[in-house]
Amino acid sequence: MVYRTVRRLSNVEHKAIVFVSHFLDEVVALTDCVTILRTARRLCGPTRAISTKQRIAEAIVGRQIIAMVRGRTEAVA
Repeated sequence: MVYRTVRRLSNVEHKAIVFVSHFLDEVVALTDCVTILRTARRLCGPTRAISTKQRIAEAIVGRQIIAMVRGRTEAVA
């Protein structure tokens, strides 16, 4: 429901939306422009130019990432 609302506000009602997330799949799916704040610097650009979750993550941490694996929490008995 949140995604539909964000898309409607942006695409149909032409509203500017500030969407803050660390979930890179959401960032890629819902944004036209990405702004990354790191070490008192702002890095930004069109989402389509950054293009992949890998490149966004590398911009966030400031270095190349060899492997990205989404963690899974396991219940401990």
